[in-house]
Amino acid sequence: MAEKMTQFEYLMNCMEHAGDSGKPFEEGYFEKRQALFAHAVALEKDAARYRWLRTHTHGERDAAGRAEFCMPNPMPRSNIMRGSVAQHLDAAIDADMADYAAVQATAKGLMEKR
Repeated sequence: MAEKMTQFEYLMNCMEHAGDSGKPFEEGYFEKRQALFAHAVALEKDAARYRWLRTHTHGERDAAGRAEFCMPNPMPRSNIMRGSVAQHLDAAIDADMADYAAVQATAKGLMEKR
């Protein structure tokens, strides 16, 4: 089964198809190029937001001693993960995304068996 195309890949393929058609004006090449550019700009904005969050997130321990990621706090009590919060945050996000993908795949498999 083929992997699902990302929005960026879809827009790029549409633009390339229109550009290779021999009649780019009729195929809407420039509009498709503008859509791809707008999508890339939106991705850059999301990446900038994530970089800001990653830089400003800190870790603390709750009353039970569990580590927590905390949103930016102008006066944190302490930062238990000094210097490594970014890597821990990335690892937590990656693990959660993998878990979510596994759950989705399992659910899809169960639905197909019906």
